[in-house]
Amino acid sequence: MGLLDDYSGEGGTLGIGMSPRPKAEHQDILLNIAGNLKFNHGIFCRTEFCVDKENLKSSKAPDVVIYENEDDRYPVVIIEITTENMCKSIIKEVTKLMKSFSMIEEAFIYDYESNEWYCYGKDVDPDEPSYSPLLDVDFADFIELE
Repeated sequence: MGLLDDYSGEGGTLGIGMSPRPKAEHQDILLNIAGNLKFNHGIFCRTEFCVDKENLKSSKAPDVVIYENEDDRYPVVIIEITTENMCKSIIKEVTKLMKSFSMIEEAFIYDYESNEWYCYGKDVDPDEPSYSPLLDVDFADFIELE
């Protein structure tokens, strides 16, 4: 489950620990992004299940967390995947997370229901909301759903 996404009202099934399980589409997008970053671009990242939450001082973890290198434990880029219904609250939570953790240089939110990207950070371009200038990667290139 993502940063704040609550799938319980969307007919989602419960996962281990009785937390709602995100839709398969959400998981496919998460895996496509993380897999492409790691295996096609050599960029070290973790999915929310592997994030060291102690360094974020929160039980909330973004869907994809990107670090400068494998030894670094503080994220420089975060990506959250969400639904149209949850998008506004996710945007608020992501901007709050960026204010709390200055090492996060860029944040991206993808609403897969409306196919909309949102970007936050000093050098990001709102006209190219899925492009990370820090990583020189366009995350939209990794979305391969049918």
